[in-house]
Amino acid sequence: MNILVTFLLLILTGQFAFAQSINLCKYYTLSISNETIDGVTRTFPLIERAHAQHDVLSRFIKAHPHRYDYLIVKYYDSLSTGITNNRALNLDSVLCEKLRVHDRFTLNFSHLAPPRFQSAPNSKAIFTQDEYFLAASRFFYCDTVFTQDTSIGSHICIGINGRKSLPTDKDITALEAFSIEAILSYLTSNTSPAFTSDFREAIDTSLARHKKHFTSFDALLRDVRQDCYTSMIQSKDLRKKLIRYYQKHKATVNFVVEN
Repeated sequence: MNILVTFLLLILTGQFAFAQSINLCKYYTLSISNETIDGVTRTFPLIERAHAQHDVLSRFIKAHPHRYDYLIVKYYDSLSTGITNNRALNLDSVLCEKLRVHDRFTLNFSHLAPPRFQSAPNSKAIFTQDEYFLAASRFFYCDTVFTQDTSIGSHICIGINGRKSLPTDKDITALEAFSIEAILSYLTSNTSPAFTSDFREAIDTSLARHKKHFTSFDALLRDVRQDCYTSMIQSKDLRKKLIRYYQKHKATVNFVVEN
């Protein structure tokens, strides 16, 4: 039993060695922001990537902002809990302590950093292509149904998406971050990717089918949204582009996507 416990401790120590060797506090900053909507002002913690650093990892983060911004979005609730607008607080110190004890954030940060920055570069996470396609599908998000004509509003972005509905107990946060980076890379290229047409077609096809059995706007939106996830998992163009992006950028991550 003692040997088994020791072995497990060694594994965990190896997993989190990166987090201990890299000072994550240098790469994120915390402030208090105000937002006024319809005359109502609310105050909230704002967590951002730090822009003042000039070391090699900072330059890498600046060149790959989406994957690291996604970590903020994914873990915002746990990182911002309990933070108040108290001028006596050193906000960056508060964030630093939260990052220091946040195992999921630090582990996924390590998955998204190049092996050359790792203290144990051979301990790579292993994912499957199916998990990769699943993660990517949740960014093709149907967010509203317009009651006037039952048309569907949709978007692709880091913040509002279907990540919470991922049907897996496995932590695939690194794949989620990497897949939205890939998607946005193609969306900002000179040529509009075919997978955007696949998304639009999936919406239209699903909407036409479910309108025949309309029960409520909420049910319609839910059904179309789920159909679109399924369709985008199967999109040949999206699959091809995700694989191509991984092959081109796999040296920038500390995980492997297997066939």
